[in-house]
Amino acid sequence: MFSPLYTLKMDDDYSSFQQLLRDLSFRMLNNKNEYNLTYIISSYNIYDKIDKPKDPHERSLSTTTLIGIIFLGVCFVFIFGFIIVWYAIFQCRRFTRRRIEKNHRIALEKSAQQILDKSPIILFDSNSEDNDFTDKDPMCAICLETFKNKEKIRKLDVCSHYFHVTCIDPWLLSHQSCPLCNRNILDDSIPSISSNIMNAENQQNNNATTAIINNDNNQTI
Repeated sequence: MFSPLYTLKMDDDYSSFQQLLRDLSFRMLNNKNEYNLTYIISSYNIYDKIDKPKDPHERSLSTTTLIGIIFLGVCFVFIFGFIIVWYAIFQCRRFTRRRIEKNHRIALEKSAQQILDKSPIILFDSNSEDNDFTDKDPMCAICLETFKNKEKIRKLDVCSHYFHVTCIDPWLLSHQSCPLCNRNILDDSIPSISSNIMNAENQQNNNATTAIINNDNNQTI
């Protein structure tokens, strides 16, 4: 006859185990049979559930990492702000320079037009005794064509050179100088125009430079 097999698995419940032993002892006294008892007791360390104290090195590492992230963020914001300010100053100076160049060009064109209005226009006559041409067949230095009778030509007062009206007028509006001798027609006729333009341009450049220096000083402070 097989002996009964009792298996009990307990999780640190020793009271149940004690009760089982009592029952078995009572049965063994009343019965001569043998009993096999197998029990499994599973236990765990109570310290596993207790939170271990944090390592001070880990806490220090976390603090250092947080400080590093904050520092990098501040540096990024500072660099980004500096780039924005520099770009704004660059665009402002660029806009100012273009405006100065435009005003300069318009002023020169108006001045050149005033000179053209005062310059005499004559009809070329190769047989006229009033001609002061040194060449037998004078030509326009711009189009390189000889003057023909009854053609309108213009004489520049600053250098006494002759050109076709249709050639010299657009040239002077763009260059303000004689194509032959490169003499500026504005210097002798209206010297204050070019000087005033240059003074205004220098003043605006100085103001822009002063604004940049003040901005840099404020950032340094």
